Amino acid sequence: MAYEIEIREAKAQPVLSIRITTTMAEMSSVLGALFGETFACAGSLGATPCGPPFARYHTWGGAEIELEA
Repeated sequence: MAYEIEIREAKAQPVLSIRITTTMAEMSSVLGALFGETFACAGSLGATPCGPPFARYHTWGGAEIELEA
């Protein structure tokens, strides 16, 4: 399987995220909950998301994963 890597430049944008530590087994349910919490928080502040949700992984490997979404 071949991959094509593309670099895109984008303007800096403010981010609303929650950083947590979880396990691989819980990651998909945790991500769904985090996206729900961040969208609810943005709405309560009168903000509208300007792009798709994303996750950033700070550590990967071992028993735990540290991420923000």
